[in-house]
Amino acid sequence: MVFLFIMLGWMVSVPLWYVYFIQSQDFTKVYYLNDLISWVYGGAFYMIGGIIYAKKIPEKHYPRVFDVIGSSHNIFHVFIIIGATIHLRGSYGLYIDRFDKVCPIMK
Repeated sequence: MVFLFIMLGWMVSVPLWYVYFIQSQDFTKVYYLNDLISWVYGGAFYMIGGIIYAKKIPEKHYPRVFDVIGSSHNIFHVFIIIGATIHLRGSYGLYIDRFDKVCPIMK
């Protein structure tokens, strides 16, 4: 399961590489960089949450202290929710931008 969320974090980079290297510069100037960067932040939260869960960070250093609240699994879920919220915000921003701006490819 940890590998899945780390791969999800890396898969965010595929569309960003496409936009950066394959699309024209006019296309990348049209869309706000903040909305694209939010995908990077969301993917980073996915990966950080997966790494914390894989390393069992709090309970490995303090056994039986974080058994109910604050375990690595709980922290993992918090990071996934934060990453998904950041992704949703960035995707919604790009969706709204499609109505506000004209596609430079269609010019």
